Amino acid sequence: MTTQEKLALISSKIDTEMINVDNLLTILQYIDLLQTDLPIIEIGCYRGGTSSCIAEYLTETKKPQGLVVIDPFEQFIDQHPDWPTGTGNEAITRSRLEPYPQVEIIKGFSFAVPPRDASLIFLDGDHSTPAFMQDVTKWRPYAKEYFLFHDLNYEPIQKALAQLGLPAEEISHNLGKL
Repeated sequence: MTTQEKLALISSKIDTEMINVDNLLTILQYIDLLQTDLPIIEIGCYRGGTSSCIAEYLTETKKPQGLVVIDPFEQFIDQHPDWPTGTGNEAITRSRLEPYPQVEIIKGFSFAVPPRDASLIFLDGDHSTPAFMQDVTKWRPYAKEYFLFHDLNYEPIQKALAQLGLPAEEISHNLGKL
């Protein structure tokens, strides 16, 4: 499927203020490479923009993978004081993902959620060095095919990767792969 065809499938779901389209297309390329039917896990969804694009793509391409979305929603908004707060973030996410029965939303911190096997894990949660290290250490062994993460060039994430001794590959603008 061409890039333009992929964009056409998900165009109604793209929120260009919150989603880098190149990164999204790269994630979709990795979804196309999946060999297992294990779910895709997204850690950190904010308002479900990327999640709804992934869910739409899975539906439109009839892919067998489900999507598990993990986010504490308002409980952690103090890291981003410029982001809108209140119960709206969870409500917006649930509204965006409600049409997709293959999506499971887990409200909670990634460190408190029991890990499970996944074909692909996309990490875009807490970007602090300790939290990123904890998420990578906990969740990476459960990514049976791909472990992708956002904000590769963010200093706390670079620091975490160095402390973990993990080389990351930049696969799209600021999108990393371990």
